[in-house]
Amino acid sequence: MTTRRILHVLSSRRLTGVAEPVLGMLRALAARGHTVELACRRGSKLCIRAHELDVPVWDGLRLPRGLSPVANVLDVRSLRRHIDETRPELIHLHLSRDHWLGALAVRGMPGAPPLVVHNHTPRPLRSDRLHRKLYARVSGIVEVSGNTFNDDIDVHEGVRALVFLPGAVDVEALRPVHDPRVRARLGLPEDAVVVAMWSRLDPDRKHVVLMEAFAELKDEFPRAFLLFAGGGEHKKVLVAEAERLKIADRLVIAGRNDLSFDESRAVTDVLVQLAQGSDGSMRTILEGMASGLPVLAADVGVAAEYLLDGQSGMLVSSAHAKLVAAKLRGLLSDVALRERIGCAAREYVVEYHNRPLQAERLEQFYEEVLSPPAPRQNG
Repeated sequence: MTTRRILHVLSSRRLTGVAEPVLGMLRALAARGHTVELACRRGSKLCIRAHELDVPVWDGLRLPRGLSPVANVLDVRSLRRHIDETRPELIHLHLSRDHWLGALAVRGMPGAPPLVVHNHTPRPLRSDRLHRKLYARVSGIVEVSGNTFNDDIDVHEGVRALVFLPGAVDVEALRPVHDPRVRARLGLPEDAVVVAMWSRLDPDRKHVVLMEAFAELKDEFPRAFLLFAGGGEHKKVLVAEAERLKIADRLVIAGRNDLSFDESRAVTDVLVQLAQGSDGSMRTILEGMASGLPVLAADVGVAAEYLLDGQSGMLVSSAHAKLVAAKLRGLLSDVALRERIGCAAREYVVEYHNRPLQAERLEQFYEEVLSPPAPRQNG
């Protein structure tokens, strides 16, 4: 195995979305002996978290919000100087903004390292004339979705290497866990069956759809409760909706300051995900599966690439209350079904979505990008 020096550029300010998956990726690459560095915004939550995880950081980017031509030009120059000084063998660019930043930074640079762009969405990369010029400068594309991988093979024929790199999680840190003390603190009965959503309280995450589905089942399953684990300004709206649906006494809403991620896992019996969210790999689904939980998801984004309906999870064709209620009824009424699906889900993630495997796939892709191009065959 050849170890490499790799610079990753990520313009995210937050720890939501792709930030945690990228940090996990860098740590897994470092564990395999590679020298990795993260270029990010000074003082951002991402930068602080990277330092906490001992991920090497270069925080020389300004990355202003909105249009700021002067700051953007300065970022291009700063990144160019940093590349020239440190000479990474390859540059991995994550968000669309990073794609442009990296391409402009190495433009005209003698002996510039090859560029890899990461498509963290389940949608094909843009193929208009301007973006075709951008992607003509890159040597590799990483896709989070198998369907998008197939689409971009046709769109970007000149790119040397394409790889399908599905999401990954730390399967050892996400072993199944149960803690009745957390239930007691939340006021949940010890024998409650807890249906949870772990996501920010935003309207587009479809919390209300789950509440409407739950309202249909509340009399049938008196020991079932809802848990919304996440922060956000939508809490008052959800509380009002729960009162309208007459399920307020069966709903617990807990922010991050009230409930840690591990505590959320410890009280959940069924995990529901009805929207894609800001992370194209839909990491929450993988985290639930790795925790040995049955996951009920709408067929959006990459959900269907992880869940085999009735075996490693439950899928509904769309986030519609009637459809969700029908699938949820089966899970609430059958303990053995929940256990069987949860076990199958964990086995699947442990085998196919662990971080060392993701790092190995990425490592092989880097070698393909860095290998000399094959000579052209004469007619």
